[in-house]
Amino acid sequence: MKEFYYVTLSLGSNTNNAKHYLNLAFKALQSYFEIVDNTGILKSEPFGYKDQNDFYNALLIIKTKYLPGKLLKILQNIERKLNKNKNKNIFWGERIIDIDIIKFEDFNIFSNNLTIPHPGLRDRKYLKILMEKLNKIELLKS
Repeated sequence: MKEFYYVTLSLGSNTNNAKHYLNLAFKALQSYFEIVDNTGILKSEPFGYKDQNDFYNALLIIKTKYLPGKLLKILQNIERKLNKNKNKNIFWGERIIDIDIIKFEDFNIFSNNLTIPHPGLRDRKYLKILMEKLNKIELLKS
């Protein structure tokens, strides 16, 4: 087992206070992990269910000692704390905060509760845009 891993996370919110909730999620993540980099925020159209507010999204690279299963539990706990009034009636509906594991180094996981890399990398335009931005940031640093 490695001492630490680099993981790409996606944050998303589409409430009236989306940027505020992204900031709260960022601070909550900082209390658990070292945040190595981030893309800044991108406004995007909703995926799936279209009759809702636009989303504000960002990608982060974190450094963690946790393996994917434990990391997922920590992220779900942060989501639960921030998503007190989440609308559970619509699968791709409004989100106070949504935190997804996009990449976990070179791991490939396909289970009932976790897929890595995130399947949205193939069909979600905002993920493609933000991943490209993150790759450019990393290239500039090297």
